[in-house]
Amino acid sequence: MLSDFPAGRFFVLVFLFSVPFWAAGFLFKRFAEEMPIDLPASAFMALVPGAVAIFLVRRDLGRERLLDFLHAAFAVGQPGKGVWYAVAFGFAPVAIILSYILLLITGAPLPVTHLPLDVVPIFFVLFLIGALGEELGWQAYAYGPLRTRWTALQSALILGVIWMTWHLIPYFQTGHDIWWIVSQCLVILMMRVIIVWIFVNAGNSTAAAVLFHAMSNMGVFLFPNYGTHYNPLALALVLAPAVAAILFLWDAGTLSRYRFAERP
Repeated sequence: MLSDFPAGRFFVLVFLFSVPFWAAGFLFKRFAEEMPIDLPASAFMALVPGAVAIFLVRRDLGRERLLDFLHAAFAVGQPGKGVWYAVAFGFAPVAIILSYILLLITGAPLPVTHLPLDVVPIFFVLFLIGALGEELGWQAYAYGPLRTRWTALQSALILGVIWMTWHLIPYFQTGHDIWWIVSQCLVILMMRVIIVWIFVNAGNSTAAAVLFHAMSNMGVFLFPNYGTHYNPLALALVLAPAVAAILFLWDAGTLSRYRFAERP
């Protein structure tokens, strides 16, 4: 049964404890009316995966193993993996800038570009907290059990589909049309493959996954005029060849072994 599988129990509990946040999203339109970005109240559910992971580790393995789990999650990974933190920091912003250029080339109506630099530190802290709440669950806890059964790519896709499904109700609550939602689902599915790729190459570093996640959210909401003209289809068109290149150059079994590296 799904509940007998560690990741399965995690997924069931995450969806169960997200229900109150989804309900709040219907009752209250915005996360905060004074915020310039359009986040539904259900955005607080970002803390649920991490909270569930902490609960399960503490219940099943004890306090000491919980401390080990949190220490491993906050560790910066193995020495010599710094380049992967640079990738985690810059990948999403570069992709989002390229999606904006793509919209300019195609003649899409865009507002006068305004990059609100004064809110960047606030956004970074806000999205870093949200990314930590998610990745403590998705990557630090759930990925491991999935990886014992499937390849890295298969595990990433399974996790990505569940992650995508979990976001569906908040996406509807933002008032976007079905094509925006479908495009955004494709984006986050590809984002999960990229997160796993960065995670394993950074030495199974949750910190790198958190950094990438935070920068992707910040990039979206810093898109000209606080994300009002963010187009997930344009971003999907940018990410698709990038993910294809990753899968061509890295072995799908691990996503950490360069396919064309010389073998001893």
